[in-house]
Amino acid sequence: MLRGKFGLNDVLGLHGEKNRKDHRHHAVDACVIGVTDQGLLQRFASASASAREHQLDRLVAKMPMPWGTDQDRRYFLSVQRAIERIWVSHKPDHGYEGAMHEDTAWGIRSDGQSTRRVRGEDGLRHRETKNRAVIPIRSSRDPARHGFDETGQAKAYKGYVGGSNYCIEIIRTEGGKWEGEIISTYTAYQVIREFGASQGLSKLRSPKISLSGKPLVMRLQNGDLVRLESDNGLQTMRVIKMGSNGQIFFASHQEANVDARNSQKDDPFVYVSKYAGSLKKVQGRRVTLSPIGQLRDPGFQG
Repeated sequence: MLRGKFGLNDVLGLHGEKNRKDHRHHAVDACVIGVTDQGLLQRFASASASAREHQLDRLVAKMPMPWGTDQDRRYFLSVQRAIERIWVSHKPDHGYEGAMHEDTAWGIRSDGQSTRRVRGEDGLRHRETKNRAVIPIRSSRDPARHGFDETGQAKAYKGYVGGSNYCIEIIRTEGGKWEGEIISTYTAYQVIREFGASQGLSKLRSPKISLSGKPLVMRLQNGDLVRLESDNGLQTMRVIKMGSNGQIFFASHQEANVDARNSQKDDPFVYVSKYAGSLKKVQGRRVTLSPIGQLRDPGFQG
């Protein structure tokens, strides 16, 4: 986000309420603890006891504002400046381990559609048929049971809907366009299985070549940070998830509880979504942030 756009009042409201939707409230906690001494704790305990004695509906009877003196005011302004300049460091998920597919098996019909039995509202089991992309499974014990295809291989008789995605590889076409190629967790496992852990990881993490052998612009995984140029200025966003269709969902680096908030209709927060092409239009680039807050931005590599 733009430095200075969000301040202390966004993290700690004017009336003292804490905004747990912003990760920076942990920094405010640390600043409060840093200036809390034994005398202040005793005064707070006395004020709390007085509130209970008078049966008040608040924690303390009277809590003076923390900027009563010039020294307090200077400290408040110092905290405010620090909060405005915080980059929230998230640990990205760069492992290939994950759910390869969903638990439920789907049968594969001769017309290519998938089918399964589900329990309806009447309590009875019904057959549900959909045109779903599944990971095909073939029988190695009795291949003749389900027949053979035109190549002589046993036909797949069941399949599983893919699980999580390992990453999205944004490649550059010969015409200079950006396109996204999703690498599923299942595909990542197959690469490791075929080439072994060392060589397989080298293929999955090549800095310049995609898994399909094309020029790589960048590879994004859950938790990675990306900087975008928008009408609101330079934004620093975190990758939350990616769809099998190549759609990438982002949230600002300081936003917390994003999955739950995105699904709540009364919360104004929504994910920012981009495809590879639209990511190029906003000069998207992957950046890194160290645990101590050092941001490394290579700049737009369009």
